[in-house]
Amino acid sequence: MSEVKAVTPFQTIDGLEVVSSAEQVFTGLVGDLLADVGLTMMCAKPKVGKSTLARQLAVSVSEGEDFLGKPVKTGNVLYLSLEGPKHVVQQHFKTLGLTQTKGRVTLVHEHMPAPRRTWC
Repeated sequence: MSEVKAVTPFQTIDGLEVVSSAEQVFTGLVGDLLADVGLTMMCAKPKVGKSTLARQLAVSVSEGEDFLGKPVKTGNVLYLSLEGPKHVVQQHFKTLGLTQTKGRVTLVHEHMPAPRRTWC
């Protein structure tokens, strides 16, 4: 007969235990600001500069230039442009000095499909 285990939704760790545990080496894509593994989301109200910041980050990583005063790991970037006109992204990358001499920026420019409307 197999043993039945209780299902818990999350494994929790006490905050003090986290602080006092052995320090692991943190490697960042952008200094100590942005990790080089995992998922990072940039969220804010519309028209505050999220896309501008993301494009600057993409160019900084591909060109190996500091971002917000922090060193970056140079590499390739996949930039998803899911709204707005393509020429705006093109012009911004040009203005930011994208040359792709160290890393490459690959652009996906697709518009998200409009939600289907169902009529009663």
